Amino acid sequence: MISDEISALFTQTYRYITEYGLAEWGWPDVQAAVAARQEVFMADRPMYANVLPILTCMAVGGAAETAVPLAAAWTLYDLASDIFDDLQDQDGKDWPWNHWVPSRALNVGLGVLAGAQICLARLAARPDIRGDITLSWSQAFALAARGQARSHTICSLNDYFRQTVAKSGLVYAAVARAGARLATGDDSALSQMHAFGLALGMLIQLKDDCRDLQATHLVSDVSAGVYSLPVLYGLAQTDSPHYSTLQAQLAQSPPDVTAVYQILEAMGAVRHTLALAYAYQKKALAALAAFPRAKTAHLSAYVAGFLPV
Repeated sequence: MISDEISALFTQTYRYITEYGLAEWGWPDVQAAVAARQEVFMADRPMYANVLPILTCMAVGGAAETAVPLAAAWTLYDLASDIFDDLQDQDGKDWPWNHWVPSRALNVGLGVLAGAQICLARLAARPDIRGDITLSWSQAFALAARGQARSHTICSLNDYFRQTVAKSGLVYAAVARAGARLATGDDSALSQMHAFGLALGMLIQLKDDCRDLQATHLVSDVSAGVYSLPVLYGLAQTDSPHYSTLQAQLAQSPPDVTAVYQILEAMGAVRHTLALAYAYQKKALAALAAFPRAKTAHLSAYVAGFLPV
């Protein structure tokens, strides 16, 4: 059950987006994209993702209100990323922008990105702090964009981890550190929060990879030549008696999802992916242990909710 405090912070973040990030535009398409995101993310755990900078600010003793513009900016950056990702892959969920012609969706994505910059510019922080956050976010998001551009070239485990660190790990590391930076300049605290965010980002991607073994995700990914970690683990076992069968199943159009999953289970690929996800979950919780437990309760609950502790 989501806490009243998280719900309030979530509502406050979207209110800020509406009043300060979008108010002057009168752009129905952008408003529709944000409203759709808010409606879907109101379901329990996704709320944590939107308010992450607020929670990391609070973890180091900062006031929640200070980080609301940062959470609003992050929410819009993340939304823009999903719009562009769906444009690239052409297999997105039932979001408004996936029913629009590409040019319309592209312009909305750019508008959402501009809204994120407006929220970030309104951040009430010293120029050096705002500059630190802006630089770290720009670097992380640029690396993520490059990683996304190369996502269809992943053909080895090394490629996968390099791209996942760029697309998810470093993004969440920058976002988590940014919230803390509003309240402290202590290098040790910022380093710990960066480590927390990095582990969280990797955990999120690994959990998604296990989810992506479901029918619609697996078929669309395989059709696009994009393999999740369990599939890559399976393909790396060239000496396995199941290897040729896995190759044959993946070559089908569409692949037999049930058969692929059973083969990956037999090869230990799913179990190995979950074990790695647990390892990153433990790393994230260990990083939070550097801060007072009472101030990190929400963050710990967020991390623990991905997998049974």
